[in-house]
Amino acid sequence: MTQDIGQRLKQWRSFVGTTQAEFSRQIDVHVGVLKKYEAGQNVPGGAALASIAKTGVSLDWLLTGQGNMQRNAGPPPPQTSQNSPQTGQNTPFQGAQAANQPKSAVFARRLDAISQLLADIPESEAASVIEEFFSRAKSASELAALRQAVADLRTAQQRA
Repeated sequence: MTQDIGQRLKQWRSFVGTTQAEFSRQIDVHVGVLKKYEAGQNVPGGAALASIAKTGVSLDWLLTGQGNMQRNAGPPPPQTSQNSPQTGQNTPFQGAQAANQPKSAVFARRLDAISQLLADIPESEAASVIEEFFSRAKSASELAALRQAVADLRTAQQRA
């Protein structure tokens, strides 16, 4: 059971698109402790579960694998051989690398998760959270453009 919780926690973290370091800060748990949770070496206690729940995950799903991954989500997806939590393969929330999952579908689920999380934040704090999210997205976009420019320069230099 411990390993199942760890796998689901890792799956959730991937779904919301954060690194272990980012997620550990978000839930106020040392990154080493988070790694042990995900590896199935430790089980989150009550305080950690309360913090994890604030990220929008359904504790019922996290602890049992039953129901929806997201708190306040619609009915769970139908269980097939391609998206069964029992097999641990190709679940619909694994990220852009999941088989047959277009990036747009992954991004749409992540934006939905962000929307769910924002709904739980008081309005007085939501504006600053949205501003931080926008700033991080802009920085990531600028970094991607810079990397592409460097790659283009290298290609041009190799051709010369």
